[in-house]
Amino acid sequence: MILRMCLKGGEKLKVREVIKEKTGYCIKSTSILNQTFLRSSLAAETGRNSNEIFEFIGDHVLSFYVVKLVSEKCGSLSTTTCDYTFRIRENKFTQIKQTMLSNQTLAEIIDDWDIAKYLLLSKSDIKN
Repeated sequence: MILRMCLKGGEKLKVREVIKEKTGYCIKSTSILNQTFLRSSLAAETGRNSNEIFEFIGDHVLSFYVVKLVSEKCGSLSTTTCDYTFRIRENKFTQIKQTMLSNQTLAEIIDDWDIAKYLLLSKSDIKN
């Protein structure tokens, strides 16, 4: 079995299109694009950098936007007292955030975007 070490020409174009369409962001750098899809197990085997730093940053960016979205929909600032209040309880807010950021929800998005096939995997990843 030959493992892919980087995305091929047509794959790069397709992934760039999907990411641009879904997020509005264009990954111009080919090396960054490849790293975005490079799993840590293959990176360890090849001495390259994996996508883990992007996962870390992405988790925090997603968390920020979910908090912002829920705050805009469920919170308000009182013009008389200058207090910020939520129309839902904090535990409900936390539950909404956890649901939106769950591995299952994110996996469904990856499936919907049809980009899992572009992951650069090691032999152990493929077996699993």
